[in-house]
Amino acid sequence: VLRALIWWKTGNLDKSTRIASNIGQGVGLLFIIGGVSLVFYGMLLNGLWISIIGWFIRSAAASSYRQLTLRQLMKGHKVKEVMADDCLLIDPEMSIEQLVNEHVISSGRRCFAIGGSGIVQGVITLKDIKNLSRNNWSETSVEQVMTPLKDLHIIGPEEDLGEAFKLLTEKNVNQLPVIAEGKLQGMLARDNLLNFISLKEGLGLE
Repeated sequence: VLRALIWWKTGNLDKSTRIASNIGQGVGLLFIIGGVSLVFYGMLLNGLWISIIGWFIRSAAASSYRQLTLRQLMKGHKVKEVMADDCLLIDPEMSIEQLVNEHVISSGRRCFAIGGSGIVQGVITLKDIKNLSRNNWSETSVEQVMTPLKDLHIIGPEEDLGEAFKLLTEKNVNQLPVIAEGKLQGMLARDNLLNFISLKEGLGLE
């Protein structure tokens, strides 16, 4: 509510988020100090409750500010700038055992696109492989275990990086196939985003 009021007054969402976050963290700190003071005066239960409320207020405000920082770091950047574009399409008929021996171990990747001629049919992850008994690896194809494309969340290479981050977070997925005109352009993983953000922060860039 506070951010909405400041936004209405300033017309700047980022500025209103920053101001509201700072106010929220300050209010939360006052609650914590007040709660601790009550504990010293013998009002243990009331003091603890007020301190806990203050901690939640302060944490929520800090989280809001962190989200603002992340949006600023990703602003103006596209998915294609961060995605891994050297993705190999795995033959749907390949066995799980062959996939592990020839690709998983050597590449260290946790997710592989399945298909042919640039057309993605689905995706298989380490979690999918782990859910299959080791005794069945040699006789099970990746097509039998993969998640079909129709059940996946996908994104385009020209999409804003912030939208990709939002999709990864809201859908609680670790990677997104990047597809344009039905063909695989790359894969965008949480690690790609985290490395990008860490690099910009390390260089002091916005």
